[in-house]
Amino acid sequence: ADNPITVSNKTVYTGSVTDLSTLVSNAQGTVTYSIASQKNSGGTAVTYFTIPTNTTASLTAAASTPVGTYTITITASAAGNTNYNSGSKTITYTLTVGKQTVNPVTNLAISTAGVVTWTASSNATGYQISIDNTNWTSATSGVNYLSTITASTGSRTVYVRAVNSDTANYTTPSSNESKAVTVYSVTLTKGTGISAVTGAGNYISGATVTLGATVSTGYTWSKWTQTSGGAQVSTTKGYSSTISGNWAYTANATVNALTFNAQTRNSGTY
Repeated sequence: ADNPITVSNKTVYTGSVTDLSTLVSNAQGTVTYSIASQKNSGGTAVTYFTIPTNTTASLTAAASTPVGTYTITITASAAGNTNYNSGSKTITYTLTVGKQTVNPVTNLAISTAGVVTWTASSNATGYQISIDNTNWTSATSGVNYLSTITASTGSRTVYVRAVNSDTANYTTPSSNESKAVTVYSVTLTKGTGISAVTGAGNYISGATVTLGATVSTGYTWSKWTQTSGGAQVSTTKGYSSTISGNWAYTANATVNALTFNAQTRNSGTY
C-alpha cells in the first residue's frame, strides 16, 4: 500500500534551529529529510541551511546567514514497512532570518594601573568604552585608560560594549558590561625647608603610591605627617604604600644647627 505520509508547509520567523518533525504525520517507517533546494527572496540559490544528518529533524541556519526571507524545499521520505511502501513528500519552508544580536564582552577587569581588559565577543568587529554610559569611544582590550578613569575621584564605573559594523544583519551595539572601581586623591603640602614634593594625584584603590620630597639647602629631612592634625605617617622620605583612602600629607624638614668656629687672636693693644 502507498505510504500515508502527509506534510505541512510552514512560514516562520526563525531562530537558528527549526524542528521539522512537527510538519510530518502518518508516516510509516523511519523518516529522513534532505534539502532539495534553497533560495533567497530574489530566487537565487543559497547554501546557508543544512540538516546535520538526514535522520535529524532539524533545519539549521549558518551564523553568517544574511537578513532576509528564504524558501527551502525539503524532501521528507518515509522508509515504509511490511504493510506500506516507502514514500516521500515535499515540504515548502518559508523562513525569515532577522538581525542577530551582538554578544556582549565578558570578564571585564580594571587593573590598579588603569589597564582595562575583557574577553572578546564571538561576533563583534569592534568595541567601545565609556565612563559615563553616555559618551562612547572606540576601545581595545589591554589599553591603559588610567587618565580617563582617574579624571575625578570617588566611585568610577567603566562600561564596555561590543559592536558589529554589519548593521544590516546585526542589532548593534551589544548590552553593556560594567566594572566599578574607587579612585582616591593624594594631596601633598610642602612644609618649611621642602622645595618640591612628588606623588600627588588620583589613584585607583589598591595602587601602590610612592611619595618623594626635595629638601632645601640648610635643612634635613624629617617626616611625612597628616596635614590635618599632624600625626606622623612615616619618617621615610620615599614613603610607599597601597592606597585605600584619600591622603593629605605634609613633607617636613628641620633646620640644620649653625656651627661657629672660635679663632684665637694675638694679644695686643687696640
